[in-house]
Amino acid sequence: SLPGVAFSYRGTIPPGVGLASSAALLVALVTAIARLAEVTLTRFEVATIAQQAEHRLGAPVGMLDQIASVTGGLLRFSNRSERVRGLPSHLGDTVFAVIDSGIRHALSASRYPARVAECHEALDILQRAGCGIGNLASLPATELEPALALLPAPLDRRVRHIVGEVERVRLAETAIEAGDSVALGRLMDTSGHSSATLYEISHPAVETIVETARAVPGVYGARMMGGGDGGAALVLVERNAMPALQRAMGDRAPIVCRIAQGSTIIG
Repeated sequence: SLPGVAFSYRGTIPPGVGLASSAALLVALVTAIARLAEVTLTRFEVATIAQQAEHRLGAPVGMLDQIASVTGGLLRFSNRSERVRGLPSHLGDTVFAVIDSGIRHALSASRYPARVAECHEALDILQRAGCGIGNLASLPATELEPALALLPAPLDRRVRHIVGEVERVRLAETAIEAGDSVALGRLMDTSGHSSATLYEISHPAVETIVETARAVPGVYGARMMGGGDGGAALVLVERNAMPALQRAMGDRAPIVCRIAQGSTIIG
């Protein structure tokens, strides 16, 4: 049993910008409570509890943000197999920078829950039509076009986005392992465009930042972040090009990200 506890927290992740601040808070809270209760939890158990808390608050999120917060570093995560694979975190002379659009959103009140519902609907249609898949990410690219012919708009666009993302993740993993910032940046561009046009969850203010960033010499790629409807853009940029990126953004100062470890007890 756990007695009543008063918690306070301090953080540097701004809420409502697509940086998974809620996942970070909940993972930290679960980790702290487990320590106080002298309970040992696996990282998947911590992530699952944090995910369930978000679901109760009306945000039908997957487990990616929670796993990233628990594990830290650059990683590839498969929600289907619950497999986490760490990737090299050294990007040479390139850095990730976050640029806040100033447009705040709550995931539960955004278009994200509607997209989740649309994906469930698309999966149900395909399964009833005889497609032997357990989830949309399992749909082979070779079977994409016949599957899309079974779906009404906009469900066909959602499925095209998901199948494309599966392949882009695989290619991004290869690019990161090879230290190929050019290839990784192109994949970020393509993924962001798909999120904006096929999944339709971006925001004009964020897309303006993305286009402005892409025009800066030394920027390899840029895209929206998080569940969309505002928030921030993520930019892959040469470190020595940061001053030019800052000038291009005016009063929206880019924040250089540090790839950190996952949740841990301090002290």
